[in-house]
Amino acid sequence: MVKKHFFMKVTSVTLAAAMLCGCGGKTDSSVDTANSGKTTEETEEVQETVKVSDTANADKAPDEGASGVADQAKDDTKSEDEPVSDDFNYESFYKPVLDEILNTMIAGVDSDHPTSYVPSGLLERIMYDPDNNVLQTVGYRIDDVSGDGFAELLIVDNGDDDDTSSNSLIYGIYTRKDGDINMTIDGWARSSHSWIGDNRFGYLGSGGTDATYFGIYHLSKDGTQSEWEDFYFTDGDSGDIKYYTNKEGAAEIDLSEEADPDTANKFWAYLDAQKAPQLEITLFDNYNNYDIDEEYIPSKISDQITYFTLSGDPSGELNADLDGNGDPKHIEVKCTQDDAYYFNTLTLSFDGKDYDLPKIDEAYAFIMDGFKCFWFRPGGDKQYLYAQYLTDSDYRAMVVYSFDGNKFELVDYLDGAILFTKYNDNGDPETIYPTDLDEFLVCKTDYILGTQGYTQKCKLGNKGLPEPLEEYRYYLGSREPYIAATKDIACYYFEDDDAAKGEPDTIKKGDMVTPYRSDGSTYLDLKEEGASGIYRIMIKEGEAGRMELNSSEGTEDSLLLDDCFTGQVYAG
Repeated sequence: MVKKHFFMKVTSVTLAAAMLCGCGGKTDSSVDTANSGKTTEETEEVQETVKVSDTANADKAPDEGASGVADQAKDDTKSEDEPVSDDFNYESFYKPVLDEILNTMIAGVDSDHPTSYVPSGLLERIMYDPDNNVLQTVGYRIDDVSGDGFAELLIVDNGDDDDTSSNSLIYGIYTRKDGDINMTIDGWARSSHSWIGDNRFGYLGSGGTDATYFGIYHLSKDGTQSEWEDFYFTDGDSGDIKYYTNKEGAAEIDLSEEADPDTANKFWAYLDAQKAPQLEITLFDNYNNYDIDEEYIPSKISDQITYFTLSGDPSGELNADLDGNGDPKHIEVKCTQDDAYYFNTLTLSFDGKDYDLPKIDEAYAFIMDGFKCFWFRPGGDKQYLYAQYLTDSDYRAMVVYSFDGNKFELVDYLDGAILFTKYNDNGDPETIYPTDLDEFLVCKTDYILGTQGYTQKCKLGNKGLPEPLEEYRYYLGSREPYIAATKDIACYYFEDDDAAKGEPDTIKKGDMVTPYRSDGSTYLDLKEEGASGIYRIMIKEGEAGRMELNSSEGTEDSLLLDDCFTGQVYAG
């Protein structure tokens, strides 16, 4: 588990914008908050993909010319927002932010779907820590922390363990400006904000080994800018690291006074000692008033399928639309663990009843990882729960249960199956959320030639398990040939994927090939370096259960398929 400490994780662009501007004592991070404090190259990269900090370049010092002075001056004008009534619906006003954050938590960060509101530090966490139960640890709070009568939206992380001594981490703060949503605080791993009580926030940032920034601020009266009580930064350009201070929040020597190192260190100690009770938040796992972006997460909820997660906490709660009628059920989750931190029991409670999920030793892995669940509604008397989990050897696997309205029954343990996944052109896995039970992708493993992962189009069969829709299973190997023939091997050559008949041919000793597809039992198709067609070798299962060539024609020595090639990959 990743333990959250004061200031040690993520995020804000507000300070970065403040450090770079130096105009007045306020900062409005609505001015390109995603890119403040980044180099020009980093900014262009972010704009081309998604709004997220570039941790690979985190050691670079802030670019002091990156922020727009004209925009800063424009933001010093007073907002003309009207007062709101006591019954103003803040959750409805901030709904675009909350929906986008939840959609991103579920679907992951995708360059095809840039975000507008998700805090950069939260994007970092989703990207680089995909199995962190983010729905169960990150939440939101709507509270007037500026004191202007209009409540701000805070995106908060209180950590994922029982230690409540760490201050609440603030990923982002939003308010209203000119009638629209304004992002006041945003940041990343090297620009971290924390709640220290009394509507005040602590800040710690880094631009490299000789550039550190820290201070305390509160929001301006309208909640759109930061007002700094104290701000310190270091500079090592002269060869010696020196401390500077100002109340502008700007890392500019011309606007600052040189600070005595002892004074700066005392302030650092004072800042680190600022502790406050963690903020009470609504976890995103319990956020119900959301709309699913069908293009962004095409499978979160469909007529037949609901997706949700079960955390590995001893007790937890979530809401999921199990019936598909738009009315989510409130589900309580209870589990126990053994001495090795494996699941021991797992119970789901909904509709006023407790339902135990049958346990098999192979299916329950480390408790902290939890389950990623797909609830299938094919119609008829039974529904099916596909629960994906992480094994102790760090592999994904899945267990399938049926539910008849009275109890869960174990259908099968899909050993080694990673469902609903394909590999992209770069060889990276991508989750393809299913939307149609009559056609979805399944990723599994076979051992025909080394250890090969493959995808295959399937449908949900009568027994609740995937049934192939086509004979081909497509392998997930490299696009470049990576195994070599150890001998001449008789084969058939097909001009393309759709050719009905192949011509007799031979794969020569030393030829480089790539496994392409198979029917899993009688043939294996390979692609050869420099050739556009397909080379098919006929195979069969031998006496020891290992695959071998079905014919010895043109082949010397062993017929074992693994002995006919070198360079293949084996599990473990």
